[in-house]
Amino acid sequence: MSRVVVTPAELHGVGGDVAAVGMGLRSTEGELADANGVAGPSATAAALEMLAAEWSAGAERLADDVIAFGALTQAVGALFQRVDHGRDGPP
Repeated sequence: MSRVVVTPAELHGVGGDVAAVGMGLRSTEGELADANGVAGPSATAAALEMLAAEWSAGAERLADDVIAFGALTQAVGALFQRVDHGRDGPP
């Protein structure tokens, strides 16, 4: 049987780092929302405004997913720590 070796504290730290990246992506989302800047022709400006809104929404979803992945990674680290603590006694 194979064995997975995990350092819970490292997993928790990586999860925090990943969540921080997601928070950085949230700031990018706001910048994308303001990225049209075309005065005319009106059809082009409207199309670029729609595209900027789609980019912004996509970046927001990506940021939310990255933040969630970071939080889940931290939770996995905590679960590994509980399993290790239960099996071997206090660390």
